Amino acid sequence: MTSYSLLNKFFEELDGFQNLASDNTNMSSCTTLLKDNIDVLNFTNDGNTSSHLEDQLYLQKVIQFFNKYLINFRKDLNPLISSMLKNKGLKFPSPYTGEYVFSNVICGDNIFIFHTDEGGFIVSFNSPWKSGFNSLQVTLLKDKSCIHISTSQVIEEINGWYFADLGRVLLRMRQGRLSFLQEDFKEKKVIITNYNYPHIGHNLWNGISAWGAVDRTIGNPEQFISQSVCYDTHIYGALNCESKVIEEFDLKTELPFFIKNNYISNDVAQSIVSRSISSYDFAIHKFSLPKNLFYSRYLVINLRIGNRSVLNHKEFYRSLVTRLLNAFPRYYLIIDGMNTSKVVSSSTHKDIDLDDEIVLGKELCCLEPTRVFSVIGSTIPENISVIQNALAVVAPWGAGLAKHCWISNLPAVLYSSSSILRSRDDLRIYDTIEFRENAKEAMFLDPDLVEDFNEAGLSVNGREGFIIRKDGV
Repeated sequence: MTSYSLLNKFFEELDGFQNLASDNTNMSSCTTLLKDNIDVLNFTNDGNTSSHLEDQLYLQKVIQFFNKYLINFRKDLNPLISSMLKNKGLKFPSPYTGEYVFSNVICGDNIFIFHTDEGGFIVSFNSPWKSGFNSLQVTLLKDKSCIHISTSQVIEEINGWYFADLGRVLLRMRQGRLSFLQEDFKEKKVIITNYNYPHIGHNLWNGISAWGAVDRTIGNPEQFISQSVCYDTHIYGALNCESKVIEEFDLKTELPFFIKNNYISNDVAQSIVSRSISSYDFAIHKFSLPKNLFYSRYLVINLRIGNRSVLNHKEFYRSLVTRLLNAFPRYYLIIDGMNTSKVVSSSTHKDIDLDDEIVLGKELCCLEPTRVFSVIGSTIPENISVIQNALAVVAPWGAGLAKHCWISNLPAVLYSSSSILRSRDDLRIYDTIEFRENAKEAMFLDPDLVEDFNEAGLSVNGREGFIIRKDGV
């Protein structure tokens, strides 16, 4: 039985699947259905399995595979990914026999489909968004069960991610978009691509960060085409910067593979900085900046207005600028904020108010016109060319730190809501060596100096606004 017919049979037998509508709006319903109808067997990578399961499945082989390929690869490309790209598929130990078999199908989102005489199964490598590939799942189609192995203790979170990805593929399959599963894929052109996030932080972390690892590990062979969907991607110099989503690929001739790395190496960051320098002279003229700025002492203040922001922002930023001007009388201050994009007619974060930030930036410049300058609304290359020689940045915790910390590696003083400062599990992704090579550790505002507000009108999309007390400034 082919992988195509195995999946069709899987659909038919999965209770409730036939009742789903035929469009992608039912991703959530499909994910819930999968979680309710597939029995999950969770393991960590310590090799502990029950004798009952060991008698039925070759789980130790799967665990050994996990330990070899999926632990502690950050700077360089995971050797598993390198092997998959070169072989246009995945060799994986069958949970039924323990023998290595070759995947019959790869479908984006890192999902591989196998069919063997003993039964079909799906292999996926996934993780919570702040991690690399740190979990492996094997879905046994005829048994409607899933083997889950991970280094993480947050089992429910990873299971949720896995079923969401699996659900997306199954829904596409049901709509006939993956009819190419019946075709041989070994002669297809492999296309390296990344996720199309309308967000500078995610694009850098989940996309561009991996190009450096690809270059170091496998180079740029002619059979690979880099499809990059990040804003202003020429700042890294991918081979081919056109943007595609999965539905735009010719799946009969092209094999898209989604990579992510979640680690910002020095060479990736420096490449972005080097390619941005060409925008410096234009930025100096465009924003009427001092011509000697690059050789001067200056600090960066990053604004955020819209959500997860300071509610008394005018008072707060005026006070902050005034205090810094007095504390550092020979320094320039650069007011930074949201960027615009040449690639798409939008800004780089959908929930932040660019116009309000531009207005506030101009007001702050009026406090000391010869020392305070705003670059809000600049493109990412313009922005990076200006800020990368700053001595430090004062900024809200959030996506803007992709520029200030991941790329420019500036010393940072960070603030946010009390709840984020106290309990956000990814608070340190911008300033620790786990996620950024040679990262400079940031200073964080004492959460006792912040008061959160969650009432209607003071919160946007569930992200609370907050007020920083005067002694917090």
